[in-house]
Amino acid sequence: MGNKYYIRAANDERMVRDLLESEGNLAYRVAGSHSEADVVLNPKRRIQLKACKEKDFNKYLKEKVEGVELWLHITDKQVWVIID
Repeated sequence: MGNKYYIRAANDERMVRDLLESEGNLAYRVAGSHSEADVVLNPKRRIQLKACKEKDFNKYLKEKVEGVELWLHITDKQVWVIID
């Protein structure tokens, strides 16, 4: 069993994948990849997921990779912010 951070991240990845698939997309979770994308859609839409507290929001904006959507899960507010 993974640690609590891995479990939370994996659950977020599955939730986003399921959300995108419910909208008619073909989405894949790239499990344990350590790459720039955690969820990939066909064709070639890549999403990086990060979980952070609201006070750390700006820190994660600096990690944005060109051509990859950044979805931030603000855990203390339980909201998602999508930056493309």
